[in-house]
Amino acid sequence: NRIAAADRSVFGGMRSRAELIARMELNRGYNDMHQAALEEAAAVLDPPGAPDPLMKRMDEYFDARNHPFSRAAHGTVAAIKDEFRVPVAKVAAAAAALGKGQGGIVWRVLGGAYAGFNYPAHFNDRGRQVPFRRGWEDED
Repeated sequence: NRIAAADRSVFGGMRSRAELIARMELNRGYNDMHQAALEEAAAVLDPPGAPDPLMKRMDEYFDARNHPFSRAAHGTVAAIKDEFRVPVAKVAAAAAALGKGQGGIVWRVLGGAYAGFNYPAHFNDRGRQVPFRRGWEDED
């Protein structure tokens, strides 16, 4: 750390950017692997036309570091092979409530919603997708 902190070359100021890229790519790799596992589990557990198919749900951490997208996205559900959709207006409302900006979202906008298959959805994203069934909502 002392060597990197003392580096005044053109690369010295790039450490935080490199760490950001590493975190995002590790998160992407984790969630790509998790997506494949969810698809495999759904293929094994759910026959075609199952009444309560395995789905995926966005699960976010809540603390002062949250991006407004994370607050808006928490709990969003999608079919295993479908994209998540988080309304742009919901993210804007979360940004206003938190007093934060909305920059850094990497998902594309499609029909008034941010759309993406899995995490990361924005810079420094710590969220993850988890398995979900509608029938689990009634359980304590």
